[in-house]
Amino acid sequence: MEGYVKVELRSIVSADGQWEELHQTGRGLLTTAENGWRLRYVAADEVGEKSQMDIYLTAEGAAVRNCIAGYTMYLQPGQTTDAKIQTPYGWMDMRACTRRVHWNLDGDEQGTIELEYTLLAGSETVTDLCLCLQLSKE
Repeated sequence: MEGYVKVELRSIVSADGQWEELHQTGRGLLTTAENGWRLRYVAADEVGEKSQMDIYLTAEGAAVRNCIAGYTMYLQPGQTTDAKIQTPYGWMDMRACTRRVHWNLDGDEQGTIELEYTLLAGSETVTDLCLCLQLSKE
């Protein structure tokens, strides 16, 4: 399913016991990469908040780069990895505890990418995230 795609992103975020569902739509470019896939996309929500992401998917997990904030997280199922993340309060040392990295990009017209992880600051949970990207061929 290589080529230009429409991206529909649904994020389910939990912070301080409150769940929130966010939606963004945009377009991207899906290509095969060494040992996996690469998706580069730009999306915006209903109020115009933009995200620009670059995601590499391999058998080991995912490298997720936030191109606007300038950081990369490595998500490996069953692993906890270090992450330095730009926040409104500055750069924070965090850890990403990955529950799941899954994708199905074998179809000709549609595909999905799912990322589930918890961000930790020290031993404290900052947020739980479940990101689901629905891709459809343009």
